[in-house]
Amino acid sequence: ASLPYQKIIDVMSMAKAKGLTKVGLDTEIR
Repeated sequence: ASLPYQKIIDVMSMAKAKGLTKVGLDTEIR
């Protein structure tokens, strides 16, 4: 992944906090 691990972890944590899954991650990355 071209994104820094810090960003990836932050996005994943936020997605879990929102109760979202792959769909939430895709939205944040875009």
